[in-house]
Amino acid sequence: MEIVVNGVGIPLEKFKKGNSYILEGKTIKELPNFLEIDGNLILKDTYIRKIPPKLSVTGDLICNGSKISKVPGTIKIGGNISFSGTRVKSFPGTLKVNKNLNLSNSFLEKLPNNFKVPGTLDVSGTPLTHLPKKLRVGGDLILDYTKVISFPPDIYIGDSLFICNTGFTELPDNFHITGSLHCDNTNLYSLPAGLVIGKSLYASWTHIKELPIDSVINGVIDLSHSRITTIPSDYEFLDDVILSHSKIEVIPERVKFNKSLDLSHTPMLLLPNRMYVGNNLDLKHTLIPKISKNVNVLGVVDIRYTKILSLPKHIKYDHIGYEEEITE
Repeated sequence: MEIVVNGVGIPLEKFKKGNSYILEGKTIKELPNFLEIDGNLILKDTYIRKIPPKLSVTGDLICNGSKISKVPGTIKIGGNISFSGTRVKSFPGTLKVNKNLNLSNSFLEKLPNNFKVPGTLDVSGTPLTHLPKKLRVGGDLILDYTKVISFPPDIYIGDSLFICNTGFTELPDNFHITGSLHCDNTNLYSLPAGLVIGKSLYASWTHIKELPIDSVINGVIDLSHSRITTIPSDYEFLDDVILSHSKIEVIPERVKFNKSLDLSHTPMLLLPNRMYVGNNLDLKHTLIPKISKNVNVLGVVDIRYTKILSLPKHIKYDHIGYEEEITE
């Protein structure tokens, strides 16, 4: 089996490195009609325009940056598939995906109905406008920088969802995500009732003004640079909460922060009389004048660039810029 490079046939084995056959560069323009690869096939930045219909690869097929515009539904790929940065506009429903599928930064416009991806599906940076019916993704679904603005009702996502820099304005009620929800820099104005996130919420640079009282978020909550003004009473945060540069003004009493809380660069004027923070509390660049003795912070309080002149004795503070003890 030979690969033609600049009109010269070179044995396929010359391109083997470890478990991969690596064919790179503009000098490679075509593949043999019948090609079986035991291992991975990497066709990075080649001028190959067509994939042989009888191609069989036991490992990964990586075609990033190649001139390919069509994917045959008859090829067999055992591992990951990537057509990132190619001219591919659609993906065949007859081609079985066994692991991850990467179509990011391609010309993708359409996915087949009843489409199943056992691993991660990455379509970020494509002109895709909608998702197909009965889409099932076993891993992450990455939609960043696409034109998708809604979900089909029968969608399944096995891990995290990425919709950063999209036109999403809302999510359906009772929306459940097993992994994390990444929705930074979107037009989301609110989070849905009954929201359940198995891991973390990343929603910086959004229009979100509040957290639903019935929401369940098990990881980090990042609402920095958002329009949030308050949080629900009696809410318990399980991981770090980042509210820096947000519009937060009020922290109700009885709210429990099990890890760190970042309130830096916010319009906060007062802390509640009673509050529990399980790790660090960041108050940099706020106008908060004091901390009550009933506030319990297990980590360090950062009071740089504040008007706080004294602290309860049980609180540790960031002493940068301070030469004297400031505890009461």
